[in-house]
Amino acid sequence: MLYRYCGTCRNKYPIGDKCLNGCMDKQRHESNKGYDKFSRNKESTAVYATKEWKQSTKQCKDKFNGLDIYEYYINSIIVYGNLSHHIIELTEDKSKAYELDNLIYLSDKTHKMVHIAYKNDNKKEMQQLLIKLIRRYESEFK
Repeated sequence: MLYRYCGTCRNKYPIGDKCLNGCMDKQRHESNKGYDKFSRNKESTAVYATKEWKQSTKQCKDKFNGLDIYEYYINSIIVYGNLSHHIIELTEDKSKAYELDNLIYLSDKTHKMVHIAYKNDNKKEMQQLLIKLIRRYESEFK
């Protein structure tokens, strides 16, 4: 079995697991606190704290069976997602915050890649691709 060492406490744990001391969770929590305080859009944060958002993200996960369909169609691998992404961002159109047609379920890796594409002037192309992937998934699995 392969192991890795925690960068914080130097505890040894199997690859694929988390540090048993919860260091990664503590680091993520601290990082999020700083981001929330200084960078995060307050209006967007308010949306993510609502009951409607929790229901919408659960429906999105159920719709895609928990799969990251970008990875499924583009890279031909099965990867489970862990968050719902707004194709048309809240800063562009807040009225689409809870619309299931505007949400796609993605893994962290894909989500970061999508946002990089959004920032690199490929936003419209990426949005169109995500919409096509959703339509393809709906036609094949409904």
